[in-house]
Amino acid sequence: MAGPRIAHVTLKGPSVVKEILIGIGLGIAAGAVWKTHHWKSGTSSGGLGRSTTC
Repeated sequence: MAGPRIAHVTLKGPSVVKEILIGIGLGIAAGAVWKTHHWKSGTSSGGLGRSTTC
């Protein structure tokens, strides 16, 4: 018994260049958020210990 034919999009392999660029972009974004968090937490310290958190 043959069922109805469904047109499927042919899946290609991941583009290496696209994966690298997405990885770099996500890494820069995460690093910026992390750095901003540490800058803000470093300036709001209560004066005890070091002034930098890293």
